Amino acid sequence: ACDVSSGINAEYGEFQTYQHYFIQINLRMYWVLCGTLLLSMVADGTAAGVSREISPSIETTIIALDNLLGWARSHYYLLIVDFLFSIKVVQGELELMSMKRGLPRDLQIRIAILREKADRLAELVNLSFHHSNDSYYEKFYPLISNKYYIRNFYIHPRRVIATRVQSRPEEYKETYSEIQSDNCILEILGTDRRRPCLISTECYLQMTSDDAEDYQLTHQILFSILAQVKGCGRAIEILDSEHSQNSTKVIDNQISKVYRRLKHTLLNGQYDLFTEMLMVGMLMNYQDFFAPGLLDLVFLWQDHSGCYTEEVHQPTSVKRTTERLGRRLLSDELVDDSCSEHTTALSLVVLCLLLRSQLETFTLQFSPTTLIPQQYQLPWLWGFPGILTLVLCVFVGLWLAKMRRLRSIAQLFT
Repeated sequence: ACDVSSGINAEYGEFQTYQHYFIQINLRMYWVLCGTLLLSMVADGTAAGVSREISPSIETTIIALDNLLGWARSHYYLLIVDFLFSIKVVQGELELMSMKRGLPRDLQIRIAILREKADRLAELVNLSFHHSNDSYYEKFYPLISNKYYIRNFYIHPRRVIATRVQSRPEEYKETYSEIQSDNCILEILGTDRRRPCLISTECYLQMTSDDAEDYQLTHQILFSILAQVKGCGRAIEILDSEHSQNSTKVIDNQISKVYRRLKHTLLNGQYDLFTEMLMVGMLMNYQDFFAPGLLDLVFLWQDHSGCYTEEVHQPTSVKRTTERLGRRLLSDELVDDSCSEHTTALSLVVLCLLLRSQLETFTLQFSPTTLIPQQYQLPWLWGFPGILTLVLCVFVGLWLAKMRRLRSIAQLFT
C-alpha cells in the first residue's frame, strides 16, 4: 500500500511539474499577445487617445478646398464635363483619406464633411450636365461614371529624372486636333460599340511622340494615366513591343519636359496650363511638383469666392499676357463673367492631392507604423474597441496570475 501511495504521489508531483510549466508558458504567451496588441495600437496612433493638433498647412488646404466646393455647389448648373471628371478624382481621393489610420478625430470629421460635399456636388453636376447636353454626356459617360483612385496606382513617390530636354520652340503648332485627342481617350474608355483598351497605332504614336508642347503634352500624360487606371497596361506593352519603345521611359521624359516648362508657362501668364501641369505631375506622385514654392501660387490665385478667376492676383514680378495659348481638356467656360470653370476644376484636383500628401506626412510624423508590418496589424483594434480590449487583457492576466499563485509567474512581474 505504501508503494502504491508513493507511486501515486510521484506521478502527481510529476503532473504538477508539467502543469506548472504549461501554465507558465501559456501565461507568457498571453502577456506577449497583450504586448502585441498594445504595439499595434501605438503603431496606428490610437493608444491612450493621443492628442495631435492639425498643422496650419493642413488647415489652410482644407479651408481652400472647402471654399472651392462651396462655390461649385452654388454654380453646379453651369459646370460641364471637365469639372465632373475632377469631382470623380476628388471623390476617390477623399474616400481613401477617410480610411487613413492614425488621424485625430477632429481631422477625420473635417475629411468626412468634405467627402459628403463632394459626393453631393457630383450628383448635382451629373444630373445638370446630363439634362443640358445629353449627346455629349453619353459620349463621355465612361469617363465620368465612376470614382477614380488614381494615386493608388502611383503610391511610391517619384522624382523627375534629369534628362536633356529641347528648348521650347518660339512658335508651336498643334500636331493633332482636340477631336483626335478626345477619340484617343475614348479608345481607352470604350463605348457602347467598342470595348475598352482597343488603342489604335495612330493614337499610340500621337500620345508617345516627343515633340508635343503645352496642352498636348499634358494630355499625353493624362492618356497614360487613364490607360493605367482602366487596366490597359497589357495593350500598351504590346504596342511598345511593336514600335520598340518603353512607355515608362516615355512618361519620365514627358514629366521631365513638363517640369522644365513650368517657369516658362508661369512667366507667360498661362495660369490654366500651369495648373494642369501641376495636376498631372501630382497625379503620378512626382514629388518635385509638391514643392511649396509651386503650390503656394495655387493658394495665392484663389478668389475670395472660392473659384479661380481669369484675372489672377499674381506677384508683381510676373507679367500676364492677354492671350491664352494652347487647348483645354475639353472646353473652358467663364462662370459669372470671372471664374474659369476649367482652371477651377484643375485646382480642385491639385488641392485634394496636396491634402492627401499632407496627411501622409502627418501620419508618418506621429505614427511609428514600422513597429508592426501592415499585414500583421488588426484593423478591428483601432480606437475605443482597441483600448477596451487592452484593458480587459490586462485584468484577465492579473486575475490568472493571482489565482495560480505560482512562484514562477510571480517572478515574471519582478
